[in-house]
Amino acid sequence: MNWQTMLKSELPDTMFVATDDMKDRIVQEVKEGKRKPRTVKTKMNRVVNFDWGATDFPEKMALEFVERAKEILTEIKNLGGYNIDTDKKMEEHVLNELIPKYLQGDHEGLESWVDGEGLQRSEKYARKGRFRTFLAYPTNKGMKQKIFVYVKNNNLLDSEVGKALKMSADTLDEPRITHAEILNEKAVNFLKFIIHDNQFVGKERKELFPKTFENKPLESIAGRSTIRLLPALGYILDNETFDMEKDDFSMDVSGKTQKNMALRKLKFNQWKARQRAGKDLKPSQQSEKGAEEILAREGMAETIATDVPKKLQTLFDKNVSVQFKSHHKREGERKEFGRARGIDKFLEEVYSDKDLKTAWSDWLNTFDVAGKYKISQDDYEALETWNSIHNSTEDVEKEQRRQADIELEEDLPIGALTTVDKVKKFFRDSDKRDAFLNMKEIADGRRATPALKPKLEELFYQSGKAKDIITSKYGGSTALESEEKLKNLSHLLQDEEYDSNRLRIEDVIELLREIEYEYKGGAKMNMVISRMRQTTLEEKESGSVWDKGIGILLKGVEDNYKDIRMSFIKAIKDVMVEESKKPDGPTVKWMEKEKVITYGE
Repeated sequence: MNWQTMLKSELPDTMFVATDDMKDRIVQEVKEGKRKPRTVKTKMNRVVNFDWGATDFPEKMALEFVERAKEILTEIKNLGGYNIDTDKKMEEHVLNELIPKYLQGDHEGLESWVDGEGLQRSEKYARKGRFRTFLAYPTNKGMKQKIFVYVKNNNLLDSEVGKALKMSADTLDEPRITHAEILNEKAVNFLKFIIHDNQFVGKERKELFPKTFENKPLESIAGRSTIRLLPALGYILDNETFDMEKDDFSMDVSGKTQKNMALRKLKFNQWKARQRAGKDLKPSQQSEKGAEEILAREGMAETIATDVPKKLQTLFDKNVSVQFKSHHKREGERKEFGRARGIDKFLEEVYSDKDLKTAWSDWLNTFDVAGKYKISQDDYEALETWNSIHNSTEDVEKEQRRQADIELEEDLPIGALTTVDKVKKFFRDSDKRDAFLNMKEIADGRRATPALKPKLEELFYQSGKAKDIITSKYGGSTALESEEKLKNLSHLLQDEEYDSNRLRIEDVIELLREIEYEYKGGAKMNMVISRMRQTTLEEKESGSVWDKGIGILLKGVEDNYKDIRMSFIKAIKDVMVEESKKPDGPTVKWMEKEKVITYGE
């Protein structure tokens, strides 16, 4: 790719991240109000999410761009606030003057402002959204109702203001319900109805999703191609309080998949080190696309793991030599790892050293392999044999059942089935038992089909308390390591990426943090996460760095959970109140059926 092509509009704007100095300058200009936070965030998100591997852009440069963009996003995360125009506070906004004049019959000023008269196309388009955002601000909601009534009574539905408010001729003047009349339980069920009911298409679900203080749906959930009730959101909806002691949360079971992923990561790091050093690689093997192609093919892009422990990488590089090969295919050159010599010796040394073994085990636990939903053939046969004896239609002797229990114990744990009693409870459920027997046979085991996944989660994930789950995945063994782990965890709690398959404590904390900011404009959870990373000399000396940090985090979640949850419930009620103005439709019918709208009964 030549530089002229690189500069074309299809590539993200990389000016802000060209150098470290430029990155620092942009952050400073945003903080000083010289640049709009939203504009910068949009540009940086495009840099981060762009598929650089699909271009011939130099990989090293692209990775630097992405890293700088992430740093900018972190620095300006909480900037932007309630201001509609970044250089004006809400109370100083020109709309405070234009709206009263409009309500007194002087329409020209507000009509011109909403229409964006004289502005560029992009700014002109944004004006209507800014108008709605202004009216959604808590202190302006009374003004919004006055405008609705005025526009309708004066037949101004086709005006710029009427269009901006998305009013229709059959919109009722007043809502048929109030916030006080809506039970929290009904609000929760309303959102589940919106997400699950096939009466709604994706666009309708997005429009009905509770609005943030910027009068937009929550982008990290509603911005997906398909809006789903993510496990983290389901938890917040279903639980009024946060209970640290309940075994609510899940993590993948460490096994062959994690081991293979770890070995691929070690191979990849060795290859990258060789590439940077220019060793042993042919020119064709140094292609800018090589690393990204390998990364995608080896499936490492789908993992969320902490950095490789240095002592493991050093030992791997000492014992293992990774070959690299290229295949010329019809679609072009294909790059992949070849043979790796010395892996058995590497693993032997790992397992023979207590510290190395612990580091290896802890690292394996950091690999998330969501959505695999398969178990080995040995595990499947062990459970199937036990089930055939205990749930046989024929008479089975007590001793035979006892022997089956003893044999199964040797194969446990299998997922969350850690004891024979848990296995008995699992197979006592006829739906789960049928789902198990109908798992799809694959080359190395059995896989759950999409329809069976919800019934079989116990086979694939361990469950446990919030602290135990987090510690097993991310915990450090030394004070220095714990400090670094807490730092890594704080970054994971700000990536706004949520697992769609199982309930992760990380996702609940992160979604809580995002809801607080987007629906309350608050930052208590951000402060909690920040305090989590702070370590005192006393904690370092006592070796309690990790316990102290996680204690601060989970206590912060517990203390703020209820208040933040209620801000989201209130936003759902806002939608319900507005929907009650409609004379008919699926939302109104649902509210009538659920006795939310009672018509004075």
